[in-house]
Parts: sequence; C-alpha cells; structure tokens
Amino acid sequence: MSNANATTEKRQAMHDATYSPEDNKLRLYAAERLDADTYAQVKAAGFRWAPKQELFVAPSWSPAREDLLIELCGEIGDENTSAADRSADRAERFSGYREKRRHEAHGHADSYDSGPGVFGHQNRQRAERQARRHDRHRSHAVNQWAKAEYWQQRTEGVISTALYKMRPSVRRGRVLKIEAEQRKHTKTITEATETWQAWQQVLTLDGIDTPGVIIRDGWNTDITQSAAGFRLAYTLANSGRCWRHDYQHPRDSERQPTSLFTLLTDEADPITPAEAAAMWLDGMPADGPAAEGSYSARWAAHYDLRLTYERAMLANEGGTAAEADIEPGGFFGNHQVIRVHKSPKTKRITSIGVWGPHQWRTNADGTSEMGVQNVNIERFPENAYRAPTDEERAAFKAEQKAKKTKATTKAKANPKPTLINPTREAAQAIQDVLNAAAEACCKRANLYTMPTPSEVWEMTQAEYSHRSKGSYGSCETRELREGGKLAANSNMYSGDTHKRAIACKLRSGFAGSNNYNGAYRIVVLSDKPQKPLPDWSLSEETAKKLEEVAA
Repeated sequence: MSNANATTEKRQAMHDATYSPEDNKLRLYAAERLDADTYAQVKAAGFRWAPKQELFVAPSWSPAREDLLIELCGEIGDENTSAADRSADRAERFSGYREKRRHEAHGHADSYDSGPGVFGHQNRQRAERQARRHDRHRSHAVNQWAKAEYWQQRTEGVISTALYKMRPSVRRGRVLKIEAEQRKHTKTITEATETWQAWQQVLTLDGIDTPGVIIRDGWNTDITQSAAGFRLAYTLANSGRCWRHDYQHPRDSERQPTSLFTLLTDEADPITPAEAAAMWLDGMPADGPAAEGSYSARWAAHYDLRLTYERAMLANEGGTAAEADIEPGGFFGNHQVIRVHKSPKTKRITSIGVWGPHQWRTNADGTSEMGVQNVNIERFPENAYRAPTDEERAAFKAEQKAKKTKATTKAKANPKPTLINPTREAAQAIQDVLNAAAEACCKRANLYTMPTPSEVWEMTQAEYSHRSKGSYGSCETRELREGGKLAANSNMYSGDTHKRAIACKLRSGFAGSNNYNGAYRIVVLSDKPQKPLPDWSLSEETAKKLEEVAA
C-alpha cells in the first residue's frame, strides 16, 4: 500500500459523515480540526460550521457534496439524531440562556435596590462615579430582562417549528414539492438527451467539415444552400437549449467567449458543424446526460429515495386523500362529492367539487351564492373521505339525472344563438348601423375628432383563426342583438344592451389602432358559405322594455 493511500484511509477513519432524509441535509463530524485546504474545500462546497453541535452541515443534498464527504470519510451513514431530538436540544439550550439572563437581571436589580438613594460625599467626583454605577445596574437589569424575554420567544419558536414540520399535512405538502422538482428534473433530462442525440446526429451528416453558406438579405438569412450537417447545427445552436455564451473560438484564443451560433455564423472565420458539435459534447458522458452514474441519474435516484421515505412516513400517519378511490356521490367530511378532478401529469385526484357557499360571491339579498365549489384535497388524510353506501349512490345518480334532464329542457327552451357567416349585403347593413351609433356616441361626448366609418372585413377562415388567437387578438365572436347592438359574449353589458334579445352571433374585428373610437368591423369569411341573417330589427316588446328602463 502506498503512503498516499494509507494517509487517505487514515484521514477517512478520523471523520464521520451522515445524511438525514428528514431534512435532506448532509453532516460532517470531524474528529479533529481540519487543515486549511480541507476547510476551504468543505466551505466552498456549501458546508457551514455549527459550533453548538460541533459539526459541519450542508443545507441540502447534492452529488458534489456527497462526493466530497465520500472522499473525506469513505462512506456516508444514517443520521442518529432525529429532527425532533435536535429541536429538543436546541430548545433546552435556549432555555438555559434564558435562565442565565434572568439570574443576571435579578442580580443587577438587587444591586440597584441595595444602593443608596442619595450620594452625599465631600468628594464630588466619587459621588458622581457611584451614581453612574448605580444607574448602570438599573440599565443592565432591564437589558438582561429583555434578553431573557428574547430567548423565551426563541424557545417557543423552536418548539412550534418542530411541531409544525412533524404535521402530516406539512409532509404531504413536502411530497408535492418533491414531486414537482422531480418532474422538472425529468423534463430537463429529456430535453438534454434529445439535444445530445441531435448533436450526435450532426456528426453523421454530410458537409460537417466545411462552414455553411449563409446568404443575408437585411434581416432575412438563407441557409438552404448549405449542407445538411450545417443546417442541423445552425438550428440547434439557434435554439434555447444551447444558450451558453462561454465557448472559445478554437483558432483564436484572444477573442471574447461567445455562443455557438455566433461562432457558426461568423463572417471572418466561422467554425464548422463538426467543431460546434465537439464543443457542445465536450464534458458530456459518453452515453448521454442520463447515463448511469452521471449527476443527472444520481439526482433522479435521490428524488426517488426521498419520495419513498416521505410516502412511507405518510402511510404511518394516515396516508393522503389523493390515494383514496374517490367517486362522485361519496362524502368528504359533511359534503357530498359532485365532481372529481385529476392532475394531467400525475393522474392522481387533486381536487373535488362539492355543493356549498362561494367564498366571496353574494346574491342580491346579501347571502352567499351557492354552487359547486372546488376543494383541494392533497393535504388531507385518506380517512377524510367516506365511500357512499348503495342507497346514497343510487340517490345521487337519480338526483344528477334529474338535474341533467332539467338542464336539457331549459337548453331546448332557450337555444343558443347560431354563429352565422353573413352575406356582404347583410354585413354592410349592420356595419352602417354600427358606424352611425359610434358617430352619435362621439357627438354626445363632444369629441373633437369623429371616428372614421368602419368597413366590412373580408378574410379567409385561416386568417380569422390566426387573428382571433390569444387574449389580445384583433378578431372575436360577438352577439348581434335587436336593433343592431353588437355585444361581447358576457353577462355584463353597458347601457341597455342586456335588455335586447340575441338574434345571432357574428365574427367581428377591431376598428384599428388609427380609429380608436370607430365601430367594430363585421367579418365575412370569403371561403365559407354565406347565409342571410335573421330579423334583428327592434321588436315592439323590446322597445317597451327600453322605454320602461328609460322612464
């Protein structure tokens, strides 16, 4: 055995390392004072010295920290003291601080009380010194009482924090957080693997040893005349997955490090696709980012182990309601389950719908609005749910069937308005009414600039679909109401619009940025069948309602 190996084994035998799955922390118990180099290495890895516990502790686990402890100690064992034991020791230590400060406060207070009330000496300076010393006893007593109260609050905080972390609901929340981190890590590994495979494919294509042919025309760039290898490398380097800007030019070490895309498209000395692939693959495992033993694989295994531990602890603490076989008609507490919602990612039940009062919506009489309210159940125990009996299940199905029949009858009695693609003549008639209404509105508001009359907007179905996407699309579907009122599809309308019956639905578009006060434009699809519109004139019944509202 060489001297270096013997020294390493001796050093490893001196130290001890542990890992606690309760708080996900690594701890280093040093048998003696670390030398300067080792201490700097431990500190750089994120370990901090805990003087009262006489150990180094890292805030969380990581592969790099695990490798360092294995190098220093040879292996990592289980932590003997639990989080509850450490909290109890800390609370006891804080309690000692509190008692010590109380005794000091009592001592200073007794010294102050035993002092004379008046300092009458022939020596003035001596009298003033005794008076100042007497006042210091008073201030020290008050100060120590404040410190004792501080340590009292710290002790209560330690105890309450320990009890909070031991709650099953908090553990369920911790499981949800670990699962979210695991999904994020899995997504990152998948994207990195796909990018790694794409760069590997670059090395198999033609023309990877010569720069690409780039034709620039203003802001437009044409690479169609380049080889397949350059086109793929160009696409990869221009993606967000290859965002790094620390690549050094292989033939010019004095240049500022930059991105692969900049090096590939450099006009003076561009790199080849083979060089770009080699630079990106440098430092990657030979079998890819998810290779066995890589940091990524170790992180994935660590998440699995943490979830296994937390779920095992939850099983002893009542499990979680998300694991229960919840069905509509069952009971969650005193509320009957109306709906069941599952997560599209985990396929587990995350929330349920129960009948009850809304948290902030109220009726006209001030009472809470009743309806189906969503309740998140991920932090509840499994026994919070009770399966329905056969009688309750049959009664629930009958009730839901009756509600569905009632809703169907109501929908047939009040059919939804039909979306119509009007003819050019019908659209122009409505557009004239809208333009006249917009001009009258501006005149009532005494605006200096009158709106420009809007014109009917003809476009294809594909163009309309593109313009109507997103929250800020320039086109949308609106309701055509009696009298030529064009309203948004909402229950909240301005003026008397809500008093008018709906004739049909039409496609519409904004008047334009240069015609802010202009009327909406009626859209006509040129590649779809056009139909005549129903009678949208103002009926006598609606006119009477409007007169009553105006009166």
